[in-house]
Amino acid sequence: MEVTINAYVLDGSTNTPIAFANIGFVEKGVGTVSDENGKFRLNFDEAEIGLNGVLQISTLGYQTKTFKLVDLYGLLEKNNIIYLNPTTYSLDEVVLTNDKRKTIEIGNIMRTRATLGYWKDKEGLGGEIATRVRIKKDNTRLDTLKFDVVENQADSLKIRVNIYDYQKRYPAKNLLSQNIFYTLKSDIGAVAIPLTDYNIYVSEDIVVSIELVEVYGDKIEFAIAASAERGVAYTRSISQDKWERYSDTGMGFYLIASVPTGSGNKSEAREDPERITIYWDASLSQLSRSFDEEFDLLESYLKAVKAKEVRVIRFGAGWQENQDFNCEDCSEILAYLKSSTYFGGSGFEQVLQDNNFNAETILFFSDGESVFGPPLSPLNIPIFSINSQAEANHTALQDLSLYADGHYIDLSRINPKEGLGLMLNEVDDKVVYAQRSEELSLKGQVTASSGPIQGAKVWVKDTYNQVLTDTEGNYKINANSGDVLVVSFLGMLDKEVVVPEGGSLNVFLETDGELLDEVVIEAEKNQDDIKTPYGKKSRKALGFAADFILAEDIPPYYTNLSQLLAGLSGVQVIGFGDDAEFIFTRSIASSISNSSLPVIVVDGIIYTQDQRPFIDVQNIDNVAIFRGLAATNRYGSIAAYGAIRIETKTFALTGAPPETKPSALVTGNDYQEVLLPSLDSGAVIPEYLKSLYTASSFEQAKEIHQSQRKRYKQDISYFVDVSEYFLKWDAGYAKAILSSLAEVAPNNIQALRIMAYAMESYGFAHQTIGLHRQIIALEPTQVQGYRDLALALQQDGQYQEAFEVYKRLLSGTIDGLVLGATQGLLEHELQHLVAQHKDRISYKDLPTSLLKADFDLDLRLVFQWTDPNASFELQFVNPEKKYYQWSHTPFLAKERMLEEAQAGFTMEEFILDDNRSGKWLINVEHLGESDLLYPSYMKYTVYTDYGTDQQQIRTKLIKLYQQTSKVTLDSFYY
Repeated sequence: MEVTINAYVLDGSTNTPIAFANIGFVEKGVGTVSDENGKFRLNFDEAEIGLNGVLQISTLGYQTKTFKLVDLYGLLEKNNIIYLNPTTYSLDEVVLTNDKRKTIEIGNIMRTRATLGYWKDKEGLGGEIATRVRIKKDNTRLDTLKFDVVENQADSLKIRVNIYDYQKRYPAKNLLSQNIFYTLKSDIGAVAIPLTDYNIYVSEDIVVSIELVEVYGDKIEFAIAASAERGVAYTRSISQDKWERYSDTGMGFYLIASVPTGSGNKSEAREDPERITIYWDASLSQLSRSFDEEFDLLESYLKAVKAKEVRVIRFGAGWQENQDFNCEDCSEILAYLKSSTYFGGSGFEQVLQDNNFNAETILFFSDGESVFGPPLSPLNIPIFSINSQAEANHTALQDLSLYADGHYIDLSRINPKEGLGLMLNEVDDKVVYAQRSEELSLKGQVTASSGPIQGAKVWVKDTYNQVLTDTEGNYKINANSGDVLVVSFLGMLDKEVVVPEGGSLNVFLETDGELLDEVVIEAEKNQDDIKTPYGKKSRKALGFAADFILAEDIPPYYTNLSQLLAGLSGVQVIGFGDDAEFIFTRSIASSISNSSLPVIVVDGIIYTQDQRPFIDVQNIDNVAIFRGLAATNRYGSIAAYGAIRIETKTFALTGAPPETKPSALVTGNDYQEVLLPSLDSGAVIPEYLKSLYTASSFEQAKEIHQSQRKRYKQDISYFVDVSEYFLKWDAGYAKAILSSLAEVAPNNIQALRIMAYAMESYGFAHQTIGLHRQIIALEPTQVQGYRDLALALQQDGQYQEAFEVYKRLLSGTIDGLVLGATQGLLEHELQHLVAQHKDRISYKDLPTSLLKADFDLDLRLVFQWTDPNASFELQFVNPEKKYYQWSHTPFLAKERMLEEAQAGFTMEEFILDDNRSGKWLINVEHLGESDLLYPSYMKYTVYTDYGTDQQQIRTKLIKLYQQTSKVTLDSFYY
């Protein structure tokens, strides 16, 4: 329910108006400021605030008042006046002498317009822009506040200057005893606000803010310059809202101040902590750290501060272990750390999140690198990030320390003695680390006789160092002279080339004549805009596969409908030439039963598929697909399973209808196999698993694993198999083993995707967000990475973030990305996301066609595979022993696999919409050769009660490379 409060704030003693009091619901983003007459107006949603929500009214010189909303209603029933009682100040004694003083400048003197602090909402009264200012001398008097206005479209603004005490990283008590108002005219440039008359003396760090209290005019658009150096800034969007802290930049506030002549800097020494927590990263990548320097610094610090108690936490991705020490002799701590075993990848999700030990300082030893995301912490105690490796996530480590009022100790740049000084004293961190941009040593282009090849694999032989070519066939990779480079693409012969001197290598691929005709890859010439739910978009942005084809899209060498309809999104061609039948691939029932096939509508005449006439493909003007209600509303119940509409150029058929043919699906798809083996039943158990199977305890299994690691450190299947084995003992340890893939192949999409799919099948879906972001960073034009990220965000409850990813995909705003056959699947998932979580998503700009999921489907099956070139077949068997076969091989799905390679997706969905009850089987067979370096995996996901509140998800990781004969992947009753 929307509520509006109109009331006045008056002085309880004099009954006079209190101007510019701060009024708002605490940390709810709803607030305002009273005007010169004490009047205020507050609009809010009662459901969002809640009857126990707290309204707070405060201003200098008066006691703060708070009301629960339910009590406020009762108060305002009597009248619309709220009284504040004046405060009797008990001021600290200020001794004024005639000592000589000298003028200094403090704060952020160097300013930049590259970053701005701004106000854009005239309703945001009470909003503040603030920055921390270091105070280095006692009894510092603040005389003038200065900053630069770079934009001001208001007629004028009234602001209030606030000076806060700095406590626990945030603004605390307001140090002023009276309001300081200043009116900003519409001019831009330097602003100087005199403060001398207010006798403001400080000896500790402060936070200086300007607060918006009144806007004159219809618009605001106000911005000020930020600091050109690192610092800490704060914003508060409206009265009584919470502060937002920004540790990467300060605002461009600086002050003219004065200090007693001859006074030295006040002590910058930090207070010695009595309790310390040490986080020690024990992932594989830390074996490259400079142990001597890190241990030297740690020993020196512990001796200098004389801490009484220390907790050491060794950690990696998915695990951590604690040990507490009395710090009379720090040698025990060093010995414990020196005994550390290093394995797995690094992960920071579980570290730096709580302070149960009540530590006063944290030492964080790590390079800050992890595919799961950078280290972050909500703690309000100093954190010192300590790293000795030149190749590290310096900016993340610096941000972590700056955010927590610590310091980043970069031992790759300074020595331990210098680092100790930074830890013992309050020193500003002025170091600026450049954004990392890896220089790749080899570049070139992959082409065929028809032109550049997009999506070709390029890798250094016998390594996980692999990249894909871009839309122009270009690649960049780290490779040394003498390395062997391997290049492959579907339909082409693999090529091995020795890397020459000079850093450049172009590769020409020959057609594999025994497998496929040459792949013709040309730049898209037709840039005409086409109509989509988001308005007109270019064909290139949407990709080839869509729900329609125009005459100009039909190549002159096409002779039958099979060739043409194979390019339509969601259409599967069964059979060959004129004998083929067409189904909507996401409907398994439609694949098995002839009665469920979509109808063919030619120039307005409806045909079942077994009665369709001959059609001259070159005489077709356009083809369109209609599904669900769109089909039945247009063509009646005969089109219950969809319609394929064809309009010819002449509006006349060019040949007589052929005789009715029997359906191959009805007469040729009887399932006659007796009983197939289950998944992995025929696989050879590797020796490393046989050894682990002998373990009778978790500790014994860990010992066996530790003895195996070096032997199998480059084996993807080892990490997957062993992590799966350890799930029965400890899920965190299993995750740590699996995360080793990120250390072995940090820039290999296939390895990272195997890792992500395995984690999702283990139930760690929400922890794969960083992995999917890393995959997108490596290949930003691949659909699969974005779609997988959207799902991970959704499963983590980040519905708005997931929505934004889907929206970017479907709106065609990602440069170079082509949706291809994934468009329908993405639309389905977006529709269901909105339908299930409308209250958590801002979807107002979403096209109407995507707002409603107009289908409820009992069972949805999604298959995702890690290798785009994997050859396999899926077989779906219904309770009546009829089957549907879906092939992913170069012989039967050439165009599909080419589209996958170029658009960057490896997934398909199937909808079980059959009303027959009974047992269903799903079989799978891997038909390609097994690659020991890059084994093929498949993620199989089952959605039951799809699209409803009762939806459940079941995920399984399939070792596709082991299924060399047909096996039953799943069976269920439906």
